[in-house]
Amino acid sequence: MDYGVTSIKVIYKKSLKTLKNKSKKSFRNDLRRGYPSFKSLMERENMREKAIEKKLVQAVKAAGGIAPKFTSPGFDGMPDRIILLPGGHMGFAEVKAPGEKPRPLQLARHRILRGLGFRVYVLDDERQIGGILDEIRTT
Repeated sequence: MDYGVTSIKVIYKKSLKTLKNKSKKSFRNDLRRGYPSFKSLMERENMREKAIEKKLVQAVKAAGGIAPKFTSPGFDGMPDRIILLPGGHMGFAEVKAPGEKPRPLQLARHRILRGLGFRVYVLDDERQIGGILDEIRTT
């Protein structure tokens, strides 16, 4: 996963609250050295994102569709998944860890896709999945 500056700042701020037993200065030093406290936080964020992505794929499959991973060599910032549902319904999903926001390049790609008439969703909570699928079905 590509951790942009924005997401590292978000993880850093969350971690300052989480690691109450360390001083901010001590944590900053750990951050600079890449100590396990920061690495484990990044891995935990990545695991939550993977769990949400897995639930999305399962829900789309249960709805009779597919949600293949979307990679676009040479055109970075595209959403993580294409959601294809029966009846020709389609949307894109950018999956993020809870509370994480898309990077500026990703937001630019979302604007391009929306300008072309496609639905694009930023998914950071598994409870959003049902609503997203319902919305895609009705387009």
